[in-house]
Order: sequence, then structure tokens, then C-alpha cells
Amino acid sequence: MSKRSVVQDELDEDDDDGGVEFGTVTHALGTHKRLIGVLALVGGLIGLGVGFLVPPTFTARTLIMPPQQNQTSAASALGALGGLAGLAGGLGGMRSPAEQYISLMGSATVTDKMIDRFKLMAVYDNEYRSDTRKKLATMVLFTTGKKDSLITIEVDDKDPKR
Repeated sequence: MSKRSVVQDELDEDDDDGGVEFGTVTHALGTHKRLIGVLALVGGLIGLGVGFLVPPTFTARTLIMPPQQNQTSAASALGALGGLAGLAGGLGGMRSPAEQYISLMGSATVTDKMIDRFKLMAVYDNEYRSDTRKKLATMVLFTTGKKDSLITIEVDDKDPKR
């Protein structure tokens, strides 16, 4: 037999689709079923232990409807201009009332009142008010509705009473 025909025969034998047969997989799983079961049990117990070690986080959620503002004479004059009103509003930095209220609620004055009211400097164990403001900013989420412009405020905390 020539060298070329032996190589050709080996290529013909390896000409399958390269997949793994079902019987091979079930045999491999069957021989290692005890190891697979032990690893699944250990992984489940570790996950359960971590679940009990992580303290629960409570979320307070409220909705606020900002008051509707009456149009001023300047705003109504811009409204009469039609398409130019959007351009003028975009350049002037006009915001929706909901965005204005969110900016107000995130301001240093309001944040400082919340820090004093709930004694958050002691709770977060911070020496400086600016560090407490940063920590509070990570715990609070303000969002506005696209259609209804309702403001949603969510606050996460470890203490359900606070």
C-alpha cells in the first residue's frame, strides 16, 4: 500500500461533521456523576451562605407630580413662532419642570437638610459633609416619566425605618 492511500484512508475516516455523539456525552457524565453532584451541592451551599451574609437592602419609592407652570408671555410668544420655538428653547437651556425639581432635590441645600434630619454623617461614619453627600448620591435615584413627567424618587438603605 502506498503512503498516499494510507493518508487518504485516514482523511476519509475523519470526514464526519466533527460533532460529539450523544452516547459519548452520557457516558462521560455517567462516570463523573458523583463529582458533578458534589460540586453542585457545594456550589449551592456557598451561594446559600453568601445569601445569608449579605445584609438586606430596603428601597423606599415615591412619586411626585410637579406643579404645572403657566406660560409666561415670552413663552407664548415663542410658541407662536412654531419651529423656531424649539430652537430658541434648546439654545436658552429651558428645561421641563420635572428636570428643574430633580436639580433642586439634588442640590447641596436640600441634601444638607436630609443629612442633618437623618444624622447621616454618623450613619455613614463620615467626618466631612462632602463625603456624606457623595454617599447619599449613590443611594438616591431620581427618574422622570417620559409621557407623564412624574418624578420617581428611590432611596436604598440598610435600615427599613430610615
